[in-house]
Amino acid sequence: MEYKTIKDLDVSGKRVLVRVEFNVKLNKGEVGDDTRIKESLPTLKYLLEKNARLILLAHLGRPQDELSGGKSVEDVKKDNSLAPVAKHLSGLLGMDVKMAPDSVGDEVRTMVNELKDGGVLLLENLRLYKEELDNDCEFAKTLASYGDIFVFDGFGVAHRVQASPVGVPLEMIAQGKEVAAGLLMDKELRLWEEARKKEGHRLLVIGGKKLNEKVKAVGNLYKAVDSVLVGGAVYNIIIAGKGIAVGDSLIEEKGKDYTGKGKELSGEVGNLLLAKRVVIAKKGDFSDYREISVDDGVPNGYMITDIVIDDDIKAEIEKAQVVIWFGNIGISDAEVNGAHPFAKGTEDFKKTVSKNAYVIVGGGDSITASEGLANSVISTGGGAAIALYTTGTLDALEAWKGNKDYFN
Repeated sequence: MEYKTIKDLDVSGKRVLVRVEFNVKLNKGEVGDDTRIKESLPTLKYLLEKNARLILLAHLGRPQDELSGGKSVEDVKKDNSLAPVAKHLSGLLGMDVKMAPDSVGDEVRTMVNELKDGGVLLLENLRLYKEELDNDCEFAKTLASYGDIFVFDGFGVAHRVQASPVGVPLEMIAQGKEVAAGLLMDKELRLWEEARKKEGHRLLVIGGKKLNEKVKAVGNLYKAVDSVLVGGAVYNIIIAGKGIAVGDSLIEEKGKDYTGKGKELSGEVGNLLLAKRVVIAKKGDFSDYREISVDDGVPNGYMITDIVIDDDIKAEIEKAQVVIWFGNIGISDAEVNGAHPFAKGTEDFKKTVSKNAYVIVGGGDSITASEGLANSVISTGGGAAIALYTTGTLDALEAWKGNKDYFN
């Protein structure tokens, strides 16, 4: 893969648009896990050392889901503003990061024009605008007009055909402006290229909630690995696809029932590792939980919250020399009476992985869950990592190349 990085450019005194991945969890208006923000610091610090003027583009959460549900922009913005991120980033950089009230508009343009060398401006959540998700041409042109150079460092959205990852760089290239990868993006591309080349017994671990993304991951990746361990929602739909009752376990996404897909995967994926016992908890009252045999079925009102790593599964984990992990195995962050009873599957998995294995952890929640895992490397994207591992390219990467035909 040939592409420019920020080290190939003269950025001094230039307005540099940087698409970062700051989609982090907020707890009472404070940043929780700041791994993604910290991963962007080498790029930001390098550009600041070169006296660039940084205009940061980012998103937070899925505000369009709330807006389509009838909430006002003002109400949605309260819980989806990047202002807490700007405050947190100010502390990490040891300088004032200015927070724009919006991502477009006269006030934003004024703040961009007034930015000094070595200054940082964070624009408000791009996804408050549907135009960002739709890769709207005029929206992309407006964002592109703020910068002299575009730097992509948001690996987590590199597989999205949206305005900031794709529309903006294509527009800037059309205007004769320079486009490059940030240091994080460069690291991610090299990390996954190495994973594709490594030899040895391969284990894919899929968990989490994003059904559409994770179902595609299993379908695309299972032939490239020796075994596939599933937890989370993917486990639910496979069990449901086998005709076993799953109670109120998550098997739907955006109104679509994935049981049929689960049935397909159970028949298609011959190297599937499927837990025989699970932990279930009462929906709405996680303090009522217990371990059961999955063949007995999950009663109504209860949901699968974790899987049990038995000796057969442990034997497969121990063999693995390359481990690719996307998404939590169970609802490991759920707290019950000060404890985390649904994190045992994840912890047992971590204890079993060989200390000599090459482990890539992809995506937000699994990054937090992987703390303490030996020899692991962190990837800031789940879906992007899956796309890159399976296809060898990314939509954002094709945009840097100015490859308009790719998007047609």
